[in-house]
Amino acid sequence: YLRIGWSARVYYWMIDDMQIVQGLDNDLELTTVYHGDIVEDYEYSKIPVEQATEMVIGAVVTNLGGAIQDNITIDYDILRNSTSVSTGTFTFTDSIIAAGVDTAWHSTGYTPDQTGNYEVMMTVSSDSVDENLTNQSGSSIMEVTEFVFAHDYDEDFDIQVYGQDDDNGDANPYGHGNVFIPYNGGSTIYAIEAAFGANTTSGTSIIAEVHELGASIQDIVDTYQTVYDITPSNVNGGSNFSFTTIVLDEEVSLNAGTGYTIALQSEGFTDELWILSNSGDEDLSTTLYGPYGTGNAINWYNGWEHTPGIRMNINPNVSGVEEMIAETGFGVYPNPANSELTLSFEEGLDVELISILDLGGKEVLNAGVNQSNASKMRLDVSGIAAGAYFVNVVSERGNHTQKLIIE
Repeated sequence: YLRIGWSARVYYWMIDDMQIVQGLDNDLELTTVYHGDIVEDYEYSKIPVEQATEMVIGAVVTNLGGAIQDNITIDYDILRNSTSVSTGTFTFTDSIIAAGVDTAWHSTGYTPDQTGNYEVMMTVSSDSVDENLTNQSGSSIMEVTEFVFAHDYDEDFDIQVYGQDDDNGDANPYGHGNVFIPYNGGSTIYAIEAAFGANTTSGTSIIAEVHELGASIQDIVDTYQTVYDITPSNVNGGSNFSFTTIVLDEEVSLNAGTGYTIALQSEGFTDELWILSNSGDEDLSTTLYGPYGTGNAINWYNGWEHTPGIRMNINPNVSGVEEMIAETGFGVYPNPANSELTLSFEEGLDVELISILDLGGKEVLNAGVNQSNASKMRLDVSGIAAGAYFVNVVSERGNHTQKLIIE
């Protein structure tokens, strides 16, 4: 016989429409598909083409049926921009018992060599004929970029994350980051990209950091820091958001196989730093700095359930402003820009006017400045339509322009 019982401390509660049904004997589910090895490595959402390596793919398979499934195999197809670039089949496992779950990994022998959107598609099968054909296939996506290294999927941002408050309700000193391990040497970090949440305090001064790691995230061999002041145009609100590019004061050369934490830190108190994030962190790449250890010990820790929008940028053009300053007295970055543009000036330069012109020479923004000895100035360009423009600066060195792309 079958006995059913329940209890609840509520005023009114009941069970309705209960059924007893016979399950399927043969029902394999492809539960999860991975495009990277989350056990021995990290699974990146974006990876620069110069850091691409052999794709190690994986899958989680669940036996939802009542019978043992034997000789489980996976057929896979790797697509770039919807075109197949690598296919194959691998043995998943000899058998999975009823209600059992297993995971397996496979080295594909394929290394992406072009930028584009990649999708790993898989289908699971066994010696038995599956009685449910709706759950045997799945996929996982990533992008091979020119310069951006990332863990997050910005199209799926669903939360913003913040550190703890102290007993007085003020923000604790707080840090947030992602760990990256480059596969190849020779790359250089020029900037950090961050998606600031809507609750971030405008005017907060943060420290953008690169940690070169030893044996763990707490074993910091070297640190490179850049101070950045958050402006209203950096703070994202609603469904529209953009990343802020923070150009590093010092470029960081990457060593193959060495871990690097890309992080942002706030001193706390009344300044709040919130980061747009995805739920989930299966590869344990997320790191937080704060009183999260035993006895509220302050350090860097992993084991969180989200992935923050903090990225590594290895684009040399992001920081190639020194050459522009030498030639014209000023440089602009990032270029392309989306919400904010920074102008960096020659030391002691007297600036009379800053404006942005479209390709027809029509003025679309006039900063109307008259200043001297300013090393940097930031402009909000979020209200300017995407396209090509010129930044025009009138200074003691004359009238000079530089081309600007707004995305």
